[in-house]
Amino acid sequence: MTNKLYKDIVLEVDIDAKKGSKNQGKETKATFYSYDINSGIVKMNIKKDGQPLMLPNGSEVLINVVKLGLPQQKLVFRGDVIDGTSGIVRWEIPEQLKGYKGQIRAGVFINLPNGQRLHGGYFKFNMGISEIDTNLEEFEEDYWQGWDEFQKESEAEWSDWKAIRDDTWKKQEEDYDE
Repeated sequence: MTNKLYKDIVLEVDIDAKKGSKNQGKETKATFYSYDINSGIVKMNIKKDGQPLMLPNGSEVLINVVKLGLPQQKLVFRGDVIDGTSGIVRWEIPEQLKGYKGQIRAGVFINLPNGQRLHGGYFKFNMGISEIDTNLEEFEEDYWQGWDEFQKESEAEWSDWKAIRDDTWKKQEEDYDE
């Protein structure tokens, strides 16, 4: 299939020590779900000093993912450099995050072919569980067409319950008499 459909977000990742904490957590407000397999994309425009950061051949962009609900868990993924002269990177939300529900913080780290390494900014997004992936009970044929049907069914259930209760009481009385 050549045509692919994506749910995507686009953000800027700044390489700028002067911005300090402003690079520490761009809130994207985006949510990807467990059913978004091979369809969730983050497009990053990496910039330095307000200009696109050139990513020469051999550059590697790593995405460090931390599950904020469980900070001790992290995963590292590789982004795809789409346009090295314009600093454009694409990262597909991995299937490893499929079962996680909560906020994710992703850090951007760049390895240049000359041995330099740069710490980029962070961005946050959410993961959710799609309803189709949950273990819900299937529908039962438990519906009424009107009040009369409901009343008849309820009275029948009540009668059955009373009969069981009366039998239980009768047996207890007999056991007590013995």
